[in-house]
Amino acid sequence: MRRSSSGVFFVLSFLLIGQLSSAFGPSPDYLSMQNGLPQGLIKSMLQDRRGFVWLATRDGLCRFDGLRFKVYHHDPHNAQSPSFSSIYEIKEDSRGSLWTRTENNNVDQFNPTTEQTRRVSDSPAFRSIVNHHLLTAIYPDQQGNVWVATQSNGFFLLGPDGGISQRNWAIKNDTVQHRIDALLVDRHGYLWLATADGLHRYDPRAHQFTVFRTANGLPRNDVRALHERKNGELLLSFPGQFAVFNPNGGETRQVVAVPDQPTFPPLFTVDHHGNDYVNLYRYSDKTGLTPLEIPTAPSVVHSLPLSMLIDRSNVLWIGTNGQGVAKYDLNKRPFQARPYAINFQTDWISQQYGMPVTAIPPEIRVQDPFTLRYQLDRSKSLWVGGLKTPVFRYNSSLWKFESIPPTGIEAKWLTKGAFRLSALAVGAEGEFWGLLAPDGRAVVRYDPAKRSFTAFPLPLPTGHPYEVMAMQVDGGRIYLATQSHGLLRADLADKRLIHWRVNPEDPNALPINSLLSLAQDPKQYNYLWIGTYGNGLCRLDKHTGTIRTFTVRNGLPNNVIYGIRPDADGHLWLSTNRGLCRFDTRTFEVRNYTTDDGLPGDEFNRFHDISLPDGRIIFGGSNGYVAFYPRRVIDNAFKPVVALTALRVNNQLVDATVPDSPLTQDINETREIILNHQQNFLSFDFAALQFNHSSKNQYRYKLIGLDNDWVYNGNQASATYTNLPPATYTFVVNASNTSGVWSPYTHQIRVVIKPAPWSTWWAYAFYALLLVGAIIAFVRIRINRVRLQSRMELREQESIQLKTIDEIKSRFFANITHEFRTPLTLILSPLEQLLKEVNDPHQHSRLGMVYRNASQLLRLINELLDLAKLETGSLTVVPTQGDLPDFLERTVSSFEQEAQRKNIKLRVYYQLAQRMYWFDADKVEKIINNLLANALKFTDKNGTIDVNFFTFTAVDPGAPADIPTSINSLRIIVKDTGIGISNHKLPLIFNRFYQINQADKPELVGSGIGLALVKELVDIMQGTIQVESQPGKGSTFTVELPCQPTIALASIAASTPDLVNHLPEPSLQPLDEENAVTDLPHLLLVEDNDDIAEFVTDILRSDWRVQRASNGQEGIEAALADGPDLVISDVLMPEMDGYELCRRLKSNPITNHIPVLLLTAKSSIESRVEGLAAGADDYIAKPFQVDELRWRVRNRLEQQRRFSQHFRTRLLSEGHVPTVSAVPEDEFMNKIYAVLNARLGDTTFGVEPLAAAVNMSRMHLNRKVKAMTGLSPNELIRAVRLNRASEMLLTNVPISDVAYAIGFDTPAYFSKVFKEHHGLTPSEYVEQNRHKST
Repeated sequence: MRRSSSGVFFVLSFLLIGQLSSAFGPSPDYLSMQNGLPQGLIKSMLQDRRGFVWLATRDGLCRFDGLRFKVYHHDPHNAQSPSFSSIYEIKEDSRGSLWTRTENNNVDQFNPTTEQTRRVSDSPAFRSIVNHHLLTAIYPDQQGNVWVATQSNGFFLLGPDGGISQRNWAIKNDTVQHRIDALLVDRHGYLWLATADGLHRYDPRAHQFTVFRTANGLPRNDVRALHERKNGELLLSFPGQFAVFNPNGGETRQVVAVPDQPTFPPLFTVDHHGNDYVNLYRYSDKTGLTPLEIPTAPSVVHSLPLSMLIDRSNVLWIGTNGQGVAKYDLNKRPFQARPYAINFQTDWISQQYGMPVTAIPPEIRVQDPFTLRYQLDRSKSLWVGGLKTPVFRYNSSLWKFESIPPTGIEAKWLTKGAFRLSALAVGAEGEFWGLLAPDGRAVVRYDPAKRSFTAFPLPLPTGHPYEVMAMQVDGGRIYLATQSHGLLRADLADKRLIHWRVNPEDPNALPINSLLSLAQDPKQYNYLWIGTYGNGLCRLDKHTGTIRTFTVRNGLPNNVIYGIRPDADGHLWLSTNRGLCRFDTRTFEVRNYTTDDGLPGDEFNRFHDISLPDGRIIFGGSNGYVAFYPRRVIDNAFKPVVALTALRVNNQLVDATVPDSPLTQDINETREIILNHQQNFLSFDFAALQFNHSSKNQYRYKLIGLDNDWVYNGNQASATYTNLPPATYTFVVNASNTSGVWSPYTHQIRVVIKPAPWSTWWAYAFYALLLVGAIIAFVRIRINRVRLQSRMELREQESIQLKTIDEIKSRFFANITHEFRTPLTLILSPLEQLLKEVNDPHQHSRLGMVYRNASQLLRLINELLDLAKLETGSLTVVPTQGDLPDFLERTVSSFEQEAQRKNIKLRVYYQLAQRMYWFDADKVEKIINNLLANALKFTDKNGTIDVNFFTFTAVDPGAPADIPTSINSLRIIVKDTGIGISNHKLPLIFNRFYQINQADKPELVGSGIGLALVKELVDIMQGTIQVESQPGKGSTFTVELPCQPTIALASIAASTPDLVNHLPEPSLQPLDEENAVTDLPHLLLVEDNDDIAEFVTDILRSDWRVQRASNGQEGIEAALADGPDLVISDVLMPEMDGYELCRRLKSNPITNHIPVLLLTAKSSIESRVEGLAAGADDYIAKPFQVDELRWRVRNRLEQQRRFSQHFRTRLLSEGHVPTVSAVPEDEFMNKIYAVLNARLGDTTFGVEPLAAAVNMSRMHLNRKVKAMTGLSPNELIRAVRLNRASEMLLTNVPISDVAYAIGFDTPAYFSKVFKEHHGLTPSEYVEQNRHKST
């Protein structure tokens, strides 16, 4: 109660000191619950030997590292936690342990290294002494024990194990009890006790007491607190005063009253230099009490100070009663700020020059500070000017400003006679220069001897947009910094202007066009420094013209550089929006200063800077200005120790108190941590133990084993590493002081990340053993495999040989059957002609038998070809739309003659849902042919063969159950009454070349191809085939094939008549003998087989003129040379096949109009498609029917004739003018018409120019035009001209003009030709058409 009641006087002292301090004194930092402090009542504080500050709060023991708090609370489940969270007192012993006294009368010993607490006061001996008596003080001794004082039951020595010794002043009957307020163990080991009845000294070794009271010079007997000075003296606290006590002589040397505190006992503390502090005063024997220059802290004013501490970085800590901690930086600040009394120019001139405000001219005093400019010349005279201010110079001898007239300046340079300077500068020799305002057309130089100016015009364009912000003079070169147009250099001698501006593609260009300030480098004259608005500081190399930029990335506090002032040591002082900056022009080192260093504010203003004659520099900002000597601004000499404060593993905080933690003690005391392979995500927190302006401490770190160099982290006090591979690392961290000077102290910790179990040495040894075993097993397996492979290769060679033999067999069948078709062509085709020509029935019958067997041979050859295709997988199903009943009827009817010959009844039944279906006619025909041929072969005379065709619909078994789909099929049933097949032979009849042994009837033995082909054709068509047979009764073959119906069409006409028996004979009109050769159409036959060529020539020469070529290359040459009307070509030929021949002819403009007919033994659908794709107009397979070939040739020639007749008729029709067609086939004629239309009026234009225009010879042009139009080129040109003339005549164009316009030399000749063409003269033609129109 006594301490609380007298606290108001301590508050008054704060108020008094606050009045004495500067308005810009150091502002305090506050630590409260908003910053992480657990509670605001701070009764005790200390800084331990490691540098941490410890705070005793009512909610735990708190450690502060300058950035973060770490709090140790009472945990009822942890016996090694503090015994109680409310702590009243902290003391550190000689071994680094912390002794704490709690509110509930407990004493704990806390080990900061292991972060564990020993609850010493839990011993029975301690409890028996203390009981309900209040503990008042503790103090450790040099042996690791602690002295404990009670309020009414004496004091004793408490050991770490809870043992009690040296108990004194215990309660006894009728004995006066001593109230103890404080304890102190001095450097000699004596225990001093501050009691209500005097100062007591106890000698623990002799167990003797010595008491000192007022008789010994004490001002009072009630001593409240004790403090040992550096010299061994004691400071004794009394209400309102303190005494300096000499323990050696036992005398009070001095009693000092604390101002304005008559009842409050002062607080004591000491700094690391041994200076004593009493409340907010520094005390020394020479000066006594000196108040600290600190402002009043609101938290201190409104709460009771309970404790004081000055740490090693010279920061004063004041613990309050509920408001946390107030911190004051007691270090001398490098800057002394001055608040504005009037304005910038008035304040600094009056205060720094010591002249009255009234002596400053009103033109300067009342002017806007942003419009004024200041400059010192070589005589150290101050010049002041501006856009709105006359030019003044300060006369130091007369202590006044003088107005400077514009002597020597021509009137043309003075706008309205006003002398104003918008920028000021000095030259290399200190001469004064100024830029004439307002348009900056000239600069002036002042001659002090003549007291006049000389004007120099600048090479600036009239009406230029440049607003100059600063100027520098370099001999005859004037550098101008503009507001938004970059940097200018005006060469006065050459009248030349050089411009630096932004160029994004040039890294050595100016980064921004908005400039604010200029300064000459103080040490290197070839450098000019430029302050920009937003892009930092730039250095211009005057020799090379290149620019280097420095920004916040290089350490600048801000990228806006208002002012640049050099000092004598080669530094540049920069004013920014974030304080001042000292920039070393040689090393580029940066030192930044803010309000923490004494500045009036962090934000400065443009044009608020000046260098004074004595070396001081002045910068003005928003809240005031600062004047300083650059050499007196020195770096902070404090060398902070950096401490590790926390470790996170896999993003989880770990410490010594966490179960299964890799730490057994505090991270800062740990020298090595061992982690497993999964604990490879690490984060370290650290702090520089410097408590003044902790935010200005910079950090760098590296992980040796991963980082090659320091990682500079700014003021971020943490480092994180992820996915570290197993290895041994060393983490090193270093910190700078608040001036940015790196401390020589680093902190290191070894980090061992163990490999995974499968990556350890013994695992690798196991792997090596496995590898050796694997190699041995591999060698054995390899040997076995080589043996096995040898056997496999032998078998594979046998398989390859068999496969090769099989392929040879297949190719043999394919090639031999293909070769069979050529002689068959020479057999079947002449037989057809003979059958028509022979009238003798006996001869006709024999020839018919030959024809039938040759056709059977052709059928077998086709079957062999199909089998070869089936083996190679090249036979595909090609369904087409057709009349199914008609097709089936024609297919079966071809066997009627054979059935009649053998007297076999062939009955056919149809049950078809409609006529039109999609089916592969070729394959269905082969299936039916083979089944019927087999039935006829194995059925005796007077037997019966029934053929049933019907379609049906069934459910698709492959469709999903929930979506039933129906399929349409054709079922073919061929039932005969033949010899039948045994049951054991039925599975074999579909094998290739399988033959049923008929010893008694050898004539019935077949080739073994037919049924095999049927089975494979059915399979590729996704159908089924079944057979039922009984020997002697016959066989029944049932085939089901997919057959999808198409849209029903109208009834189809009767089937096509048999070409052999019903095709009419092609014939042409008889020709005269002399015209037989020249007027017959010209056919070109390209065939390498002489017999085929002779036969085809023989059957065609009666009606056409046939020319033969032996291969494709000869065919190309013949077509180009002779221009045939039609080309008939084989496909398989030497040198060039028929496909390539066709492509060449169709791609050549000279021959692309000639029809091409391919006549070949390649009869498959694929071969036909390939030929048509090559450009063939028609395709006939060998063997062919003679009449079919003749009709196809005739039709193609007739089609060509009609095509040319169509062109001829159109061209010769009256008034027809040909135009360009969009049809690709008309490409040649389009080109002809385009040339004719372009050259119609050219009288010299004829066949030769036309041939040259279309890149053809005259002969080829004549053939091509004749073939396509039926006209010669001359006739074509005349027809087009006359048709154009008839068109023009109808537009009332004079006849002579028309004649000349269409290329006639004379109107008379034009009239003659026009009449021959139209049958009318031009005049008659015009008159006739006029009557028609009317």
